[in-house]
Amino acid sequence: MPSPLLFQRILPVLLLWLLRAGYSPAQNIAPRDFRFEHLTVDQGLSHSDGMAVTQDRAGFIWVGTNRGLDRYDGYSLKQYSLPVNPRNGISGNRIKVVYVGVDGRLWVGTERAGLSLYDAAHDTFFSFDERHVPAAYQALAQQLAQSDVSALASDSLGRLWVGTINEGVFLLTFDRQGRVRQLQQLPPRVNGRASLSRVTGLAVDPEGKVWVGTLDAGLQVIRATEAALPVQSTPLAATPIRALHLDRRGDLWLGTDHQVLWVGAANRRTMRELAAHPLPQQFPILQSIFLDSMGQLWVGTTYGLYVWQAGVVTAGTPPLRPTAPTLFLPQDDESFSINSERIHQIFEDRNQIIWLCASAGGLNKVDLRQKPFGLIRQRLTGRLALSNNYINAIYKDEARNTLWFGSRNGVTSYDLAQHTYRHYLNQLESSPRGVDVSAVFQARNGMLWFGTRADGLVTLSQLGGREQLTTYTQLADGTDLSAESIERIVQDRDGTIWAATFTTGLHRFSATGQHLGSYRTDNSALPSDQFTFLLFDPQRDVMWASTRDAGLLKLRVRGDSLQVLAQYQYGPKRPNSLRVNYVWPLLLDERGALWIGTIGGGCTSCAPMRRGAKPCTITTRSCRKATWKASWPMTRATSGSGAPACIASPQYRPVPALRRGRWAAKQRLQDWCRHPGPGWHPVFWGHQWHQLFPAPGNSG
Repeated sequence: MPSPLLFQRILPVLLLWLLRAGYSPAQNIAPRDFRFEHLTVDQGLSHSDGMAVTQDRAGFIWVGTNRGLDRYDGYSLKQYSLPVNPRNGISGNRIKVVYVGVDGRLWVGTERAGLSLYDAAHDTFFSFDERHVPAAYQALAQQLAQSDVSALASDSLGRLWVGTINEGVFLLTFDRQGRVRQLQQLPPRVNGRASLSRVTGLAVDPEGKVWVGTLDAGLQVIRATEAALPVQSTPLAATPIRALHLDRRGDLWLGTDHQVLWVGAANRRTMRELAAHPLPQQFPILQSIFLDSMGQLWVGTTYGLYVWQAGVVTAGTPPLRPTAPTLFLPQDDESFSINSERIHQIFEDRNQIIWLCASAGGLNKVDLRQKPFGLIRQRLTGRLALSNNYINAIYKDEARNTLWFGSRNGVTSYDLAQHTYRHYLNQLESSPRGVDVSAVFQARNGMLWFGTRADGLVTLSQLGGREQLTTYTQLADGTDLSAESIERIVQDRDGTIWAATFTTGLHRFSATGQHLGSYRTDNSALPSDQFTFLLFDPQRDVMWASTRDAGLLKLRVRGDSLQVLAQYQYGPKRPNSLRVNYVWPLLLDERGALWIGTIGGGCTSCAPMRRGAKPCTITTRSCRKATWKASWPMTRATSGSGAPACIASPQYRPVPALRRGRWAAKQRLQDWCRHPGPGWHPVFWGHQWHQLFPAPGNSG
């Protein structure tokens, strides 16, 4: 029998070994072994686009989506909706940032609807506007209440810093009761415009400097400890900054268009050598950067999640292993893989769980303390299938009996007779990413046009029996399409091609690809430069144009001129107006009625009118379609002729996927009468897909 003395000697060693063994998986788990769990609409999330996430002092996880907020308690979700902004007709439910201040209050930054604050006592949100500031700051508060809020941060004095897209940076100073004592705009406007625009990130360092990342002015610094709050340029003022992160060690991480820069704490304090330590990899467009508590670096992009393992911490080199990062992309046959390639935000909660906000993927989460699970990395090439499961656009070439799919990884053609695929503009193992194709259109001469997000306008033509791809990025008038999102392409009665963009207006081309002109607010009667959809109406010989901020436009082309015949927009005191000014998909039905999908305001329709008839009257009702087992609030229009129309569609419809000629899997489509967004394909394409390939048992 072993002696007690032997146990006394062995026991401490055994306990130490057990402790180390139990702790090692959390320390040594490799990124390739991550297990991704998902919180999506299947679990009750308001919208499939997770945009922002944070954790409050009570431990709740708050998720901002493109359809409001959700609070997660670890078991269930509670949904919160924000109202339409009465000043500009924009829904407050498109969330850009959620943030808990140093005082524990939860702030929400929205798209074109400013700030909202959570009232914990009444479990509701209220809009921050001129009613909540002293009279001297009410004009500024009204301006902030209509802003795109893109970043939030707090300093050691409890002040709230607010970054916006078009209005620069705001600073809110509070009294002891939490009421706003002062509201400032930094820097002051020059000639009526903010000199700091398109703010992408804010970080307050221990020395009191506020680092401001912008797309137009690069990296700027506000010296918050000085009374005048001066704004100082940095050597990176000419470099667009898309992501900004101050880690626990005081190091600053910067994301440019396609690169990550590391700034050690010493250089950050002195503002020297800000670009001296770039990571060697080139990336798709960066969206988020985060260094977790294990020292691993997470980089979210428009096409993939990259993770580096922690390395040696030194003052002169990035604290990462000198090896290539692990790339995560969705993998169809792996239930615990990441479910979206587009990552908007990365956040770590107090339990060492990483939360990833994903477009069309809701939330992905990774427990850093878990044990290794297995390899879940997706192969990038070699599959005889679609190049990507996220489909932005679908077009059928009737003459060739071919389907064309625009995806986040290029274009795929599918021969319906031969059951074969061909890929264009897609990701290869030698390139960092594929092209995000947002629109597919075929002109009457047979040329195919592809609109992209940040890769210009591309045409595919036949030349001498061979296919030729041509890319248009720099237009004759100086417009740069390489950073633009081309949302829709149409052809008018005269054969002219029109491309609608999200920030630079409308662009006109000949059928052979020659640029004929651009139309913006500064050179035409257009009330907006932000277009989301185009539809040519041959019966009326007009072009309908959806905008992000000016409602619906009725346009007519005459030669080189573009006439605005009518504008339909939100009117808070007009019951028959659009409910919001953010308009997206359009559809002409067989009767010639125009159906209008909006962001946050449901659907409206305008029935065809006879000559001399009064303008259509819009009313609201709820429509049911028993075969679909769904009921959605809808809008009908009557014009004195014909019966009112009513269409309802459920949020999800089974749609057959194309796999070697067999219709098998399901594609989830978002109801276009609810809340499609820039990251979601318009469900109009999904509607066409359903019409082309009705699922078994769904004749509706």
